[in-house]
Amino acid sequence: MIRLACAFLLLTTFLFGQEAADQQVAPDSGVSPQSSSTLSQEQLRDKLKEMYIEFQKMSVADLQKQRMLLSKMRENLAVLHVSDPALYQQMKLDMDMWELFLGHLRHIEDMQKKREALLRQNARIRRNSGENAGTNTQPPAQK
Repeated sequence: MIRLACAFLLLTTFLFGQEAADQQVAPDSGVSPQSSSTLSQEQLRDKLKEMYIEFQKMSVADLQKQRMLLSKMRENLAVLHVSDPALYQQMKLDMDMWELFLGHLRHIEDMQKKREALLRQNARIRRNSGENAGTNTQPPAQK
């Protein structure tokens, strides 16, 4: 579980960094981000996106299982008669910690969805501005 969360965080951080690196170019290079891309970098980016999508699908399924297990833990604690108050309290604290952790992962998942929506919107804007750049934007000459 912790490995899965760490892998998710590392992959998300890498993808955020990749987007930032794509948009940044050294000022003295004189190269735009689009022209600096080579085919191998594009292939690598596509492969990373495929891996991320696969990882995201697995993460969603794992999160659903973990939420279900946490729910079962809470139900079991309500049914069990734990005579030791310290043990009972520790079990509650463990469940609270898992709930916080799953909430954090849910928040990361929501942020990722928002990020993807913004990237799609940005791509549409770039496409539209590229289409409009080829058209004549000057007003017609007056007679």
